[in-house]
Amino acid sequence: MATYGHNLFDAPPFGIPWYDLEIIELVDASNFSMDFLLSDGTNLRIFGNGFTYDEQGPTGGTVTFVAREIPLNYEFAFDIQIPLVDLFNAPTKA
Repeated sequence: MATYGHNLFDAPPFGIPWYDLEIIELVDASNFSMDFLLSDGTNLRIFGNGFTYDEQGPTGGTVTFVAREIPLNYEFAFDIQIPLVDLFNAPTKA
């Protein structure tokens, strides 16, 4: 089961759930992380292992940790075991 949390500075920012945000661009990608700019100006970082890509997007790997980063604040989910391809091919953002 995934675990959700956030830092002690504040409650999750803006009151906007992650699934209500659009991905604006992929900022960086490697075999263990992906970094996205979201429509509210925050960053979404996806971590895991074995990430592979081709021209159309992810082709393999497993997501284990997701964090939404804002200056002086963040929220995260860990203990995740989701195939990266399944996450990107999900029918909804939720």
